[in-house]
Amino acid sequence: MEEKNNSIIRKFVGYDRHDTQEEVNLLNRLYKALHLLVNWFLPSQKLLHKERTGSHITKVYDQAQTPCARMLARMDVPEETKKQLRSTCAALDLTSLHHEILHCQEHLNAIAKRRQSLVINGGSYASVSGEFTT
Repeated sequence: MEEKNNSIIRKFVGYDRHDTQEEVNLLNRLYKALHLLVNWFLPSQKLLHKERTGSHITKVYDQAQTPCARMLARMDVPEETKKQLRSTCAALDLTSLHHEILHCQEHLNAIAKRRQSLVINGGSYASVSGEFTT
């Protein structure tokens, strides 16, 4: 999961510190919704192999698929597991997942704003004008 921290977690949660029980509960709800979104709706490509020609490296990727589709395509996954995946996929609604994610993000942002005691306005930094001469 750590390899996805920047591409998924940081983009949806940000870098704020969330350490109260209310925030932990919101993060758990958000992570559950993100898990469903990423594994059932967001396709990704997997690196198949690299080809080196001198100093040039060419990467060869497979076709983009969701993690769920990859599991359904595997022959070593039991049919009972595939049946559970299909039923979970059929029960999911992308719109409700999107609303749940937005709801959790808005609440986390509201809590973070309440906690801030110092607000830094953008563009208010001091600047040095003129030319420097030696």
